[in-house]
Amino acid sequence: MDLVAVFSLNQVEGWFEWGGYFILFGLLFACGLGLPLPEDVPLLLAGYFIAQAKMNPVIAAVWPGWGLSAATACSTASARSTA
Repeated sequence: MDLVAVFSLNQVEGWFEWGGYFILFGLLFACGLGLPLPEDVPLLLAGYFIAQAKMNPVIAAVWPGWGLSAATACSTASARSTA
Protein backbone atom coordinates (compact mmCIF):
# COMPACT_ATOMS: atom_id res chain seq x y z
CA MET A 1 0.00 0.00 0.00
CA ASP A 2 1.47 3.34 -1.07
CA LEU A 3 0.43 6.19 1.16
CA VAL A 4 2.48 9.16 0.10
CA ALA A 5 0.31 12.05 1.26
CA VAL A 6 -3.23 12.72 2.31
CA PHE A 7 -3.50 15.78 0.04
CA SER A 8 -1.84 16.34 -3.29
CA LEU A 9 0.29 19.42 -3.88
CA ASN A 10 -2.18 20.58 -6.54
CA GLN A 11 -5.01 20.45 -4.01
CA VAL A 12 -3.02 22.44 -1.45
CA GLU A 13 -2.02 24.95 -4.15
CA GLY A 14 -5.70 25.41 -4.95
CA TRP A 15 -6.48 26.18 -1.32
CA PHE A 16 -3.66 28.70 -1.07
CA GLU A 17 -4.64 30.34 -4.37
CA TRP A 18 -8.22 30.61 -3.11
CA GLY A 19 -7.48 31.96 0.35
CA GLY A 20 -3.69 32.30 0.62
CA TYR A 21 -2.96 34.47 3.61
CA PHE A 22 -6.23 33.61 5.37
CA ILE A 23 -5.47 29.88 5.08
CA LEU A 24 -2.00 30.54 6.50
CA PHE A 25 -3.43 32.61 9.36
CA GLY A 26 -6.13 30.03 10.11
CA LEU A 27 -3.73 27.09 10.15
CA LEU A 28 -1.27 28.84 12.44
CA PHE A 29 -4.08 30.09 14.70
CA ALA A 30 -5.40 26.53 14.98
CA CYS A 31 -1.89 25.19 15.64
CA GLY A 32 -1.47 27.75 18.40
CA LEU A 33 -4.72 26.56 19.98
CA GLY A 34 -3.61 22.94 19.93
CA LEU A 35 -4.27 21.49 16.48
CA PRO A 36 -1.99 18.45 16.25
CA LEU A 37 -0.06 19.81 13.28
CA PRO A 38 3.47 21.19 13.58
CA GLU A 39 3.59 24.94 13.01
CA ASP A 40 6.45 24.37 10.59
CA VAL A 41 4.17 22.79 7.97
CA PRO A 42 2.19 25.97 7.13
CA LEU A 43 5.40 27.99 7.23
CA LEU A 44 7.11 25.61 4.80
CA LEU A 45 4.09 25.83 2.50
CA ALA A 46 4.27 29.62 2.65
CA GLY A 47 7.96 29.44 1.76
CA TYR A 48 7.15 27.22 -1.21
CA PHE A 49 4.55 29.69 -2.50
CA ILE A 50 6.89 32.63 -1.95
CA ALA A 51 9.52 30.83 -4.03
CA GLN A 52 6.90 30.30 -6.75
CA ALA A 53 6.08 34.07 -6.59
CA LYS A 54 2.49 33.31 -5.56
CA MET A 55 2.75 35.03 -2.16
CA ASN A 56 4.29 38.29 -1.03
CA PRO A 57 7.12 37.54 1.43
CA VAL A 58 6.42 40.62 3.58
CA ILE A 59 2.74 39.80 4.06
CA ALA A 60 3.51 36.11 4.55
CA ALA A 61 5.96 37.07 7.30
CA VAL A 62 3.42 39.24 9.15
CA TRP A 63 0.35 36.97 9.03
CA PRO A 64 1.92 34.02 10.88
CA GLY A 65 2.94 36.29 13.73
CA TRP A 66 -0.60 37.60 14.05
CA GLY A 67 -2.05 34.10 13.93
CA LEU A 68 0.21 32.74 16.63
CA SER A 69 -0.17 35.87 18.78
CA ALA A 70 -3.95 35.70 18.55
CA ALA A 71 -3.96 32.02 19.49
CA THR A 72 -1.67 32.70 22.45
CA ALA A 73 -3.93 35.52 23.62
CA CYS A 74 -7.04 33.32 23.35
CA SER A 75 -5.48 30.39 25.19
CA THR A 76 -4.10 32.67 27.91
CA ALA A 77 -7.48 34.35 28.36
CA SER A 78 -9.29 31.01 28.62
CA ALA A 79 -6.71 29.71 31.12
CA ARG A 80 -7.21 32.80 33.30
CA SER A 81 -11.00 32.51 33.22
CA THR A 82 -10.95 28.86 34.34
CA ALA A 83 -8.43 29.42 37.15
